[in-house]
Amino acid sequence: MLKRPLLAPIAPRAGSVAVGRRRPYLPARVAAAESCPSTVWPRPACKAAPQSGGVRPRRLVAMDAGSRSSGDAAGTSAEVPDTVEFRKKRHLKHETADYGGYTGVWDVCGVPLHARLVLNKDVEDCMENAVLHRIQGTQADEDEPLDEEELDDAFAACRVLFYPFIARLVRALDGASVPSVVDGIVPSEKDGAYRVQLTTVGGALVPVPHDKNPHKLLAPPGPVTNPAPDVPKVFADKVHLEKKLRHGMAIVCVDGKRRLLKQVYGASSERDFVREATVLSRLPPHPRVVNLVGLVVLPDGTVDGMLLELIDGVALQDWRPPDGQRIDQTLKDRWLEQIEDGLKHVHSNGEVWGDVKAANVLIDKLGDAHLIDFDGGFTAGWVPSKQAETTEGDLVGMVKIAEFVTKMQ
Repeated sequence: MLKRPLLAPIAPRAGSVAVGRRRPYLPARVAAAESCPSTVWPRPACKAAPQSGGVRPRRLVAMDAGSRSSGDAAGTSAEVPDTVEFRKKRHLKHETADYGGYTGVWDVCGVPLHARLVLNKDVEDCMENAVLHRIQGTQADEDEPLDEEELDDAFAACRVLFYPFIARLVRALDGASVPSVVDGIVPSEKDGAYRVQLTTVGGALVPVPHDKNPHKLLAPPGPVTNPAPDVPKVFADKVHLEKKLRHGMAIVCVDGKRRLLKQVYGASSERDFVREATVLSRLPPHPRVVNLVGLVVLPDGTVDGMLLELIDGVALQDWRPPDGQRIDQTLKDRWLEQIEDGLKHVHSNGEVWGDVKAANVLIDKLGDAHLIDFDGGFTAGWVPSKQAETTEGDLVGMVKIAEFVTKMQ
């Protein structure tokens, strides 16, 4: 699954207004060494997103979407309204993004609007995925300075998608004494807010209701109660950072041994972290399945991360042979045999892999395959949503992996 650490607050440029955005934080990278570098336990910044008084007028950047306009994408062929009068009636209070979605909280004619975009697992090539992947792209390398202008443009691309709905909301609310239903979205009886998510259905981006509280979305997953008491515990101050990676992961040293750290805040949810730790803790060690070697605990006894064996390799979906060479059939057969062997080990112990796909198979430096990522979920095109986190779903995904490997050249 795609992991979703929040975005760190970005210092506004001169003349701009701060909008709440968060980025995953780990201490500055320490040069890798054979011995453990002396660094502190990596934790994300978790400040509350600042409120803004508004957002400065700026150019609106649409995403590549063929010949469709932003209006078409939102279910109407009208031009995206951006007149002075329209801007006066919509006020963006704050916006945030994580690795699975975007949330914007607006004031429209005095009525709150909670706007949401999430990654669409059913339609891979769609408008919402395009803009969200663009936000992800600004987080691609945590060692590089954040490109604030690119991130601004990516946020603007998200906002543009909501303008047609907001325009219809303005027309419905302007001068109205009774709350109106807009595109099937009914204002909440509790706070009067319109909660809308845009999602692609039948090739068009359409508004649907959502029930997420945007303020809860601002907080990343936090430490959890120990999900696997039988797994060795390691206190956080004994974990030393060697190299930070993406999505809340890092290469660390513990007692002189290099491990892969996966922190709770890097998971899509606490539930996903707990699932992976629980499943791996129940599996006896196996050469084809990543091994859970420890849990990182805080002074209060809660768990803030898991330590996995460090596998030096590349995802199967990204593996390429040396230039000018083709993948030998013997190697393909070995991979499939190893993956099937690992999957049988998982199933024979009463567990389910979950998000079965080529991206969750690592090929190490010796050319051997390893199953990774046991936090569940599914990916469209690999496992049907109705068979997510089931043995049957694993077997369907295995067939897809076999098809993928067969086509590799």
